[in-house]
Amino acid sequence: MPTILFRLTAVLHSSGLTILSLAPYVIAGSVVGEYLKTTSWIRLLHRGFNRRPAVSVAAASVIGAVSPLCTYGTVPVVLALYRTGAALPPLISFLAVSSMMNPQLFIMTWGGVGPEMAIARLASVLVFGVAFGLVMYKVPVAWVANPAISRTADDESCAAAQCDAGVHRSGSRARNDARGLALSVLRNLEFVGLYFVIGVIVGSAVEEFVPREWVVSALGQDRVLSVLLAAVMGIPLYACGGASIPVIRLLIEQGMSKSAALAYFIVGPATRVAPLMALMAVLRPGFLIAYVVALVAFACLIGLAYPAF
Repeated sequence: MPTILFRLTAVLHSSGLTILSLAPYVIAGSVVGEYLKTTSWIRLLHRGFNRRPAVSVAAASVIGAVSPLCTYGTVPVVLALYRTGAALPPLISFLAVSSMMNPQLFIMTWGGVGPEMAIARLASVLVFGVAFGLVMYKVPVAWVANPAISRTADDESCAAAQCDAGVHRSGSRARNDARGLALSVLRNLEFVGLYFVIGVIVGSAVEEFVPREWVVSALGQDRVLSVLLAAVMGIPLYACGGASIPVIRLLIEQGMSKSAALAYFIVGPATRVAPLMALMAVLRPGFLIAYVVALVAFACLIGLAYPAF
């Protein structure tokens, strides 16, 4: 029977190989995400969020998926747009999708788990954003929006001016400052890289210490049970994209079904405590609970349907 020291050495060796294979995707994702921040993409939000319902939520979902901002960066943008008169349903779609997908996460999923999972994950997130946004047109705003948010004429003109001017200043400055872009990428890598390395080590430890038959039994045999378990697991266990991808990659290698992995990837990013707390600045607590329940139900349905599409 292998000694503890031997197993720990195996974990470090496996972790090193995984880090070397996935690091290019992490770096590429950081560069793409930081570059998008230098563009005037926020102006697209004003143009797309006040059209017909189907067009608005579709545009909001797509823009949310390519947004480089985390939830904490998205919430101030949504508040400003809401105060300038943007409809609430597309803003909800934008919030939901941007918390579940971004360019960096897509690239890391592509490199870590494969293009099939990356595309399925992106498609699922977009479907949820559009469907949830359309449903929101049937829900009274008073049931959804935090009552502390107000729409006044002064707020509208001020927020619009600040948003437009801020985008213009930050965009032009970043486009002409390669050094600033490089520093932003390094800061992003410093944050993401820490969780990425932790996730790789945890994944290697799971591979070494957790018996394969346990994984197959819990997450690989009964498709319905495994998808439900993975979706529920995504709420308390998801740390960040950089940490979860190598863990799920190794679990798939050990026998976790791709249906369960997709359900986990859908629920996890949107239900971390930190993003949910940020969303409370925009949404009522009761609606936030309904949102999480709807997300888990959707993840289960998509996970079960995944082999069919």
